[in-house]
Amino acid sequence: MSELLTQLSDHLSGLHPSVFGRDTHAPFQLNRLSGGHHNVNYSVHFKGDERPSHVLRFYPTPQEDGVDVIVHEHTRLKVLDGVLAPRVYHLGNPDFLPGSFLLMEFIPGEHRSYDAMPKEHVQALAGVLADIHAQRSPTFSPSPGTPHQEGTYLDAAKAAHQTWVITPLGKVNLEHYSEAAQLLNRAITRYEEHIQQNARAFAGSSFALLHGDPNPGNVLWHDQGITFIDWSESEYGDPAAELSFLFTVNHVSSEFKEGFLAAYEERHADPYLQARITVHDLGSRIADLVWSLGNLERERLGTGAELLRREEGVFRGYYEQRLEALRRLLNS
Repeated sequence: MSELLTQLSDHLSGLHPSVFGRDTHAPFQLNRLSGGHHNVNYSVHFKGDERPSHVLRFYPTPQEDGVDVIVHEHTRLKVLDGVLAPRVYHLGNPDFLPGSFLLMEFIPGEHRSYDAMPKEHVQALAGVLADIHAQRSPTFSPSPGTPHQEGTYLDAAKAAHQTWVITPLGKVNLEHYSEAAQLLNRAITRYEEHIQQNARAFAGSSFALLHGDPNPGNVLWHDQGITFIDWSESEYGDPAAELSFLFTVNHVSSEFKEGFLAAYEERHADPYLQARITVHDLGSRIADLVWSLGNLERERLGTGAELLRREEGVFRGYYEQRLEALRRLLNS
């Protein structure tokens, strides 16, 4: 057993058994779960139980922006209280970790690819995301854990563009990525033009709770329905931005998008929703490429977290895919 695993086991053993819904202490085993580029997850499986009961989740390195996203996720999960999300039982901050950890409900289920997804599953997914988006706020947050701001969908889009595109690009030496630099220059100019041309569609200000990363790996399908996991990127913002992210980043088919929107708009009628999605499609492609560039730059400089460095080569593939996806969109 590694030193970290021993420390985690010892720390959990020192918690009151009621944290785990038990009357007395019992032996358990920690098993590493797959998934996540930045975080680490272990299942907690007590001896004699048929399956794990809890998930332990943390980030192995400090976050660059100084925000403890685990604390942010804990706050969000406490509010959701097990509705469409796992229940959370404990927030810890031991001195052997660079940040906090979460202890939350283990939900047995499966992940399902969005590729060739049956129509009824697409509709079910749209219904659950619509339920999440039903939680509204008069203010938005440009990024997880940051203070809320007043404004319109246009203000939120501009703030997100600054947070996820302009600021990260300032940390990348684009001389090493000339092809991406030229493409991004074209794309950013077009995006800024499109968002101004569609100012009327962005005049609203009913901000929705957004999951933040609705990829198939963060959606659990089980007997009771659908549960979204990993709420570390959640924030309040324009629901059209999240729908665009889901469609573009996950490369869904036109049939998926059409069926999803039909089911979603039965819950949330918005005459400007699809116009904003179209604008956000370009913004999502730009931000996605910038994310890949940031990871490549950290690999080049040798400053990436150990968890990311172990995936060297993976981000090169991500970068090339996103470069081509943005090129196709600009040429369409």
